[in-house]
Amino acid sequence: MDRRNFLMNHPPPGYTSVIITEELMGDELEDYLIECGFTNDYIIQFVSSDMNRINQGGVYCRRLNDNIILKNKADRTFPVPMYNRDPTDGTIIPDSHTIFYVEIKEQSGGGKKNTITDKKTNTELKEIIRYQQHINKNLVERMKELELQKASLTDQKNVLEELLQQNRCNLKDISIDNRNKSEKIIQYEVLIQKLLNSR
Repeated sequence: MDRRNFLMNHPPPGYTSVIITEELMGDELEDYLIECGFTNDYIIQFVSSDMNRINQGGVYCRRLNDNIILKNKADRTFPVPMYNRDPTDGTIIPDSHTIFYVEIKEQSGGGKKNTITDKKTNTELKEIIRYQQHINKNLVERMKELELQKASLTDQKNVLEELLQQNRCNLKDISIDNRNKSEKIIQYEVLIQKLLNSR
């Protein structure tokens, strides 16, 4: 048995071994992490990349892309890659998957958690996550609709302001033209009166 298989099959006492494969994605990956104990109150250890030591790790925080984010005793977070990618083409390097050791929680009486209770809790967590994802999706869609409505209203406002400005200019021109015509009418009236008086 090689070193990797030995470490996979012999986790520290109170821990279980977990490898996260690249085939798991999206909700399926999140469900798998929850089922394996990757929740906020669980301690996660991991094997170093050289397979020579077990890193004490820290408390699970979240998953970020290809990384598991842990928080150590100094309250600092750090990423641990689930697997390594080839920098040239981004493909996952074979046998580069990190071996994680997930804490096995025990009840106050000293026994392991009830499996049925664990499954029920995991199911409830999955439903909460799905519900939150559904709400987030609806919020994003609603925000997109509001942004489109805002852009449309802004365009309409700009068009109306341009029309209003044009109407103001036209009204000013009409007013000037009307004043000029009124002045000419008065001049004609005076001229006509003079012609009548000259008879």
